[in-house]
Amino acid sequence: MPGLAIQLTGATFSAGNILTPGLPSAGTTTLWAYMGRNLASSQNLMPGAPAITAVGTPTFPASNNYVTVGATNYLDTGLLDDSKTMTLIYAQRLGGTTGIGVPMACEDTTTNGFYVQCNNTNGVSFRVFGNTSSITNFATTGMPGAFKLFAWAYNDTTGRTDFYNLTDNLTTGVTGNLVTRALATTGHVLLGQNTIQVAATQTVDLAFAGKVSGAAWTLGQCQQALTNIRATLAGVGITV
Repeated sequence: MPGLAIQLTGATFSAGNILTPGLPSAGTTTLWAYMGRNLASSQNLMPGAPAITAVGTPTFPASNNYVTVGATNYLDTGLLDDSKTMTLIYAQRLGGTTGIGVPMACEDTTTNGFYVQCNNTNGVSFRVFGNTSSITNFATTGMPGAFKLFAWAYNDTTGRTDFYNLTDNLTTGVTGNLVTRALATTGHVLLGQNTIQVAATQTVDLAFAGKVSGAAWTLGQCQQALTNIRATLAGVGITV
């Protein structure tokens, strides 16, 4: 079970420097990572998780509190697409007023898997392959200028996707078809990247990324996570 991560003064985001009161216990949290300083300080905090590696040259700015990822410079979490029902939660800022950013994605060469994308014109969207449930045209205001905490909760049994803009307290949901989604059999969960389906033409700044397998978190559960994530990021100067 993940918990509240508070960075101690002058410390890195590592297991030994984290205080961990409980977060929602629904599902299995496979990814819980705060980005910043360098690759070694941006690792997955979940016990036994594979190391996050860099592809290309993701940028860790001098502010030390996020990473900039894009089409060819991104982070590979080493995690597989392991559960059809899932929740994605991440703190992002689009790198500019034009172009498409891809904060999180997991695909194989036959385009099984999922991705999320964002742009300042059409907002944010999420797609899982094998099910057309998706949301677009939402939460565009201020996307390039400020970090926002977004969450997607996808229930493969019902085909429903719920989107939570936790920063602005906005939610919406849609129910797609009931065709079960296809897991990516070989691809890893990536932070950034030019996906097979979506050309990433803009960078994304990521301060936090999380993935919960086997549960579509409710709004209340995501708000519980927000309280913890917000406290942690405030400690490094990021407001969500």
